[in-house]
Amino acid sequence: MGELSRLAYFKSEGSVELASLAQKLAQEHEPHSVESALTALMSERKMSSEQAREQMAHYLSIGEFRLHAVFNHEGSQALMCNSDALQMNVLAFRGTEMEMDDIKADLDAGMIQVGGYGIHRGFYHAFEALRQPIETQLLSMRQNGYPLYITGHSLGGALALLATKFLACDSIEACYTFGGPRVASLGFGETVRTPIYRVVNAAVLASRLPPAYLQDGLNALFKLVRIPYLSKMLVDLLESMVGFRHCGDMRYLTACQSDFADLHV
Repeated sequence: MGELSRLAYFKSEGSVELASLAQKLAQEHEPHSVESALTALMSERKMSSEQAREQMAHYLSIGEFRLHAVFNHEGSQALMCNSDALQMNVLAFRGTEMEMDDIKADLDAGMIQVGGYGIHRGFYHAFEALRQPIETQLLSMRQNGYPLYITGHSLGGALALLATKFLACDSIEACYTFGGPRVASLGFGETVRTPIYRVVNAAVLASRLPPAYLQDGLNALFKLVRIPYLSKMLVDLLESMVGFRHCGDMRYLTACQSDFADLHV
């Protein structure tokens, strides 16, 4: 699951659109400009979506997996694959990248009420962007009868947890998240019957966000020390972020030396 979470970062959607590139080159009249554009394309090793999918399929085949589908909707990405050798289906979500959609999803930390529980608004909207296309693809992949495992790192871990809860699929075997942030309020995890394994590497910062109790202290401070206009705005913001809790069975990896001799689970 950890390796598939890593592979989810591979840009299987491609890093260049050939149609837009061709249009851009058609607008160039100077040979030097055309040459510069093509040189930049080759030096950056950009790939079309078709080339990228072929490359991803190759990587997966090394581990005896077959690529079933890739998803890229409104800034959220995931891959779906299966293995006959291991008799399993896997849905892996991509984590945070230095792109505006991901940053907005992480920072949109107010809670919205879904099914009686508070859920991180940015994470929920990012998951909803992928929900329908994923459920459509699951209908065909589930025909092999294999159980579905869901995984993801960082933001991908948050999306994996939401997928485990909300996807219309009765064959989910387990969810594995790596360095995942807090996603929802207390009690949310108890509504998920699927086993959730939350792997945390040396208390990485992402796994401590959004804070669980810091908002309460800051709230009290701004209510006590009133700053005109600013205090009310900050109190309202903090109150919208109160109540996040982790869920799942945690597996904590301690900090280790380069030889991993003191690594424990």
